[in-house]
Amino acid sequence: MEPSQSDIWKAVKLVATGKTLCQHESGKLAFAYGPLPEESIVAQEVALQHQTLHIVRWELLQASQERRIAACPYYESCGGCDWMHINEAAQSRFKREMLTDALKRITKIDVPPGTITFYASPKALAYRNRLKLHIDNKGRWGLRAHRSHDLIEISNCLISNAKINEVITTLRKLGSVPPFFSSCSQMEIRASSTQSSALVVFYPKKHAKKQKLEQLYASLEGKLALSIAGHPELGPSIQGWNNGSLELEIPVTAFVQVNDDINELMVERVIQGAKQRKLHSVCDAFCGAGNFILPLVKAGLTGLGIESHPQAIQSAKATSQRLGYEQQVDFIASDAQTALQELNQRKQSYDLVILDPPRRGAKNLVDYAAKATRSHLLFCACDPVSLARDLKAFLERGFALEHIELFDLFAQTHHFESIVWLKKAHNVASLP
Repeated sequence: MEPSQSDIWKAVKLVATGKTLCQHESGKLAFAYGPLPEESIVAQEVALQHQTLHIVRWELLQASQERRIAACPYYESCGGCDWMHINEAAQSRFKREMLTDALKRITKIDVPPGTITFYASPKALAYRNRLKLHIDNKGRWGLRAHRSHDLIEISNCLISNAKINEVITTLRKLGSVPPFFSSCSQMEIRASSTQSSALVVFYPKKHAKKQKLEQLYASLEGKLALSIAGHPELGPSIQGWNNGSLELEIPVTAFVQVNDDINELMVERVIQGAKQRKLHSVCDAFCGAGNFILPLVKAGLTGLGIESHPQAIQSAKATSQRLGYEQQVDFIASDAQTALQELNQRKQSYDLVILDPPRRGAKNLVDYAAKATRSHLLFCACDPVSLARDLKAFLERGFALEHIELFDLFAQTHHFESIVWLKKAHNVASLP
């Protein structure tokens, strides 16, 4: 049966949420997951959600040449690699367009996609160095289904590296419901390039009994490297990670970027940018265990690292001491807003302020960061909409946009990382 014209929609563009904006011949707009620009789809189920139309189920009527068959056997059910059905060249173009679209809509700056430097991931697959898996109440484990809490029990992950897949294979050999797993809610497999095998970090449930955790540890010890979060007597609490510039000591529960190759490139580009601008001091407001600030210190800058994760800041200090950087850099265990406010009160400023905030952005830090920098501000952001909102606030205060780089940190997904350089004007306005 031929589809009714009333059911046919045209895919217009991919947006920052990972959805596709689609248009009906009547002019109606709706969002859907999966269609590529210029494809025609037949809507099988349309729902109104939060005053917006969503095409929940659809059938492909006319395919784009940029569409391919996803290589992963879990692609249709897993919620992870939402762009695996798009070839790499198109992924690159779409990500540029998503960023420029957000900048144009929110900051009103028209940045041609071709002027944004794009750094592709050297590995399209097998690039992830860590993978978080969920554990249900029965002890079964796997990834979450798309937009669901349903569990997908995987036996491999194509975007994760060989060390991670070796651990997955070992865990699967333990059976579908390994003993004592139900005492934990999650586990993360972390594969550092400095270690021959990956480390599995288990996250206990809130009221998990110590005896069960000890039994879990004993049952796996010798089969794989493991650690129980919050229990330093049950496995290592620190891992060595190499970011291309130096080896960092990072808590096993702390954040690390998932793509070693791209992270090394990002660190290298930040160092080059600071040298080109002849910057001598830096304040990193979300320094973690030192991913950016310690390589900058190695390159000759002095400065301050701010981090709210207490173990991460302790590790940054430990690495700094090991490398003999105590005279060049200080660290503060604090949230960014409180620390920047205190810097403002002391009239303390730096040539460069780095903001690498969570996905929600740094809206609450704009005035404080503006006062804390004498020359430049660097944004590192994983969400183009939050980035554009924050940039708009700085541009309104007199900062000038200098340079934008896009890093394909998360190949096969709609996510990416952006680095933006801003130059401070002599007189910067603040909020009334």
